[in-house]
Amino acid sequence: MIKINLVSEGRKPIVARKAKEALGVGQTSLGEALFYGALLVGVLLCALVWWHYKGEIAERDVQIAEAEREVKELEAVLKEVEDFKQKKAELEHKINVINQLKENQWGPVKIMDEISAALPDLLWLNSMTLRGRNVELKGRAFNTNQVATFLESLKNVPEFAEPRLKETSKSNDIYTFDLTFDFSFQPVTPVGEGEDPSAVASE
Repeated sequence: MIKINLVSEGRKPIVARKAKEALGVGQTSLGEALFYGALLVGVLLCALVWWHYKGEIAERDVQIAEAEREVKELEAVLKEVEDFKQKKAELEHKINVINQLKENQWGPVKIMDEISAALPDLLWLNSMTLRGRNVELKGRAFNTNQVATFLESLKNVPEFAEPRLKETSKSNDIYTFDLTFDFSFQPVTPVGEGEDPSAVASE
């Protein structure tokens, strides 16, 4: 007589089914865990990268702000330099103008001083004419010796060229003379010795 255990045979598929279902659930949970884990790692990496670049950007912002501050300081310095150059140019121009005025004033003043110092006794001037670098003197004297002395004194002035007597004349025991010479702000080379300093017309 053969006995068949229907209860045992009927339970095997159920147990196997449950085992398979349990195994399927475990595989799904592991995959999800791996997925979420990878996602979390990715988010963390992105956060680290963002934090790193945020720090670099903040550092660059500080450097840019520092550079902009230095640029502003340099612009102020450059402006001061430009103002200084402009003021220097203006001062140099004023100094040149003043020096030019002094030089222009020096000529007539120096000439008159030297002529006044060269005047001998018994001789006086009637007029002095200045044309460029030429001076013409007209005057009177009691004799020709004073005229010759005057010419010699003018010749000894370093800035004067050798004077030239244009004419002399006598009227009522008074000699009138007309002479001319050139002048320079640089000393004139002295005339060599042995040359006749002047030619004075005799009485």
